[in-house]
Amino acid sequence: WYAKSAREMPLLQFLAFYQILEFYYPIYSQRDAHQKVKNIIKDPRFNASKDSDISKILSSIKTNKNQIGFGSELEQLKATIMGTITVEELLDILTSNEELLAYYEDKQSKKIAKKSIKVTSIDTLLNDCAERIYEIRCRIVHTKMSEKNYKLLLPSSPELKYMNNEIYILEEIVKKVLISSSRQINI
Repeated sequence: WYAKSAREMPLLQFLAFYQILEFYYPIYSQRDAHQKVKNIIKDPRFNASKDSDISKILSSIKTNKNQIGFGSELEQLKATIMGTITVEELLDILTSNEELLAYYEDKQSKKIAKKSIKVTSIDTLLNDCAERIYEIRCRIVHTKMSEKNYKLLLPSSPELKYMNNEIYILEEIVKKVLISSSRQINI
């Protein structure tokens, strides 16, 4: 509701939708970490007595100092998106609107984020989308220059005229996360 009510404030609206994703980071990052550890242990070459094998487990499940999830904020975002939406669903969202598709194929989309989304890059589509969302989020919230040199997005930034496309994609992903994470209410 908060995100939907901020229609005239695209930066606030984007962040409100992003916060919905953040709420689910612990669930999906834990699931992702669980699968990584499981894969390491299932490897027939894994030896519990070998320090280097134990180190593999520890390095695969770094906790986040600031949150209860596993991995960096970007890794948690990726785990949440990849755990709730398929490539086919994202492709459907991107290709169902010709204007939206044209926007992501055009250089105009580079004005909001350097990371591009290409519908032809099926293998990296979810990852690229997560990185783009994260880059936009960083441009909104970081008031200082970051290590990635994100240029701050302000309410007066001319690029804001392109935010509706970004908000639309984020909102559609948020819907998938909410649906995927929902449970039946028994009354």
